[in-house]
Amino acid sequence: IGQVNTKARTVIEAGGGTIIKVDNWGKRKLAYEVQKQLKGIYLFFSYLGSAGLVEELERNLRLTDSVIRYYSVKIAENVDPAARTSEFTEESFTKASTPGPDEEEIATGQAAARSPFEEDEGAFDFEEAVFGGVDEPLRSGKREDKIMSAAAGAAEDAKSGDRDKKRPMGRRKQCKFCGDEALKIDYKDAGLLKYFITDRGKLVPRRLSGNCAKHQREIAVAVNRARMLAIMPFAVTGA
Repeated sequence: IGQVNTKARTVIEAGGGTIIKVDNWGKRKLAYEVQKQLKGIYLFFSYLGSAGLVEELERNLRLTDSVIRYYSVKIAENVDPAARTSEFTEESFTKASTPGPDEEEIATGQAAARSPFEEDEGAFDFEEAVFGGVDEPLRSGKREDKIMSAAAGAAEDAKSGDRDKKRPMGRRKQCKFCGDEALKIDYKDAGLLKYFITDRGKLVPRRLSGNCAKHQREIAVAVNRARMLAIMPFAVTGA
């Protein structure tokens, strides 16, 4: 890890770039096998640089045997370096070069470090807000009440003869990202993106999720990026 971080830092500083943030997410179980590896250590670099610097950094990563996959994302264009505050320090760089805890250690409680892919307790429940709460199974008495109520309603309609009356349409779903600016679409947030993927690995359509066209496209891009980094699988396998 230290060798990869040192090489990336050398290339960025030699190319006139500025490092904004360096983070080590620890050893994670990959969503699928990459170069015969089932686990990998995720390293995150945020930096300012030109297009030529990105190509040079990717060339060096490609020549490094310990790097099994890399992915570059352009955040913004024509950024003023003076307007961006850097979180990079020697202490953070040394900490990022230290191997983080394993996913199994986090699950068993042996490691105190928190996984970046875990959800915060008490955070916004996206599943309940978009798709509603989980329905409890109806007991026999409740099921009979539902059937009797439906039968009684049908009898009333038959007696009144008002079958051609239009039924009221359901309330249209609203985009939760438009209503809450605190919700951000991020390819690193697998806990949020999983609600927009079906059991077969397909993207949930807008008519079910309620997303607007803009945020639906952003979700599609974030899911593709997460799949490229083995954070999310391309397809769900197994029964």
